[in-house]
Amino acid sequence: MGDGAVGSAASRPEFRRRRHSAWNSRKLRLLRAHALITKIVGTHRHQLTSSGRRIIVAILSALRSTVAQLTPVTAQLTAVAA
Repeated sequence: MGDGAVGSAASRPEFRRRRHSAWNSRKLRLLRAHALITKIVGTHRHQLTSSGRRIIVAILSALRSTVAQLTPVTAQLTAVAA
């Protein structure tokens, strides 16, 4: 049976819930490994680190920008670094 077949493991709610939970755990572990988040001790919660906040704001700003908007900024940064 394939993934979409009736009665397959992927169609069972418990299997899908566990797969989603594992996916979330991997993402949290990756973010912790890169020091973007820290775990709040004694809870199931996490919070952004100051560097994580800065990095995420930069990524979101870049994703919302067009190439035309980013080109002059890159030219300025390159001129300052040289």
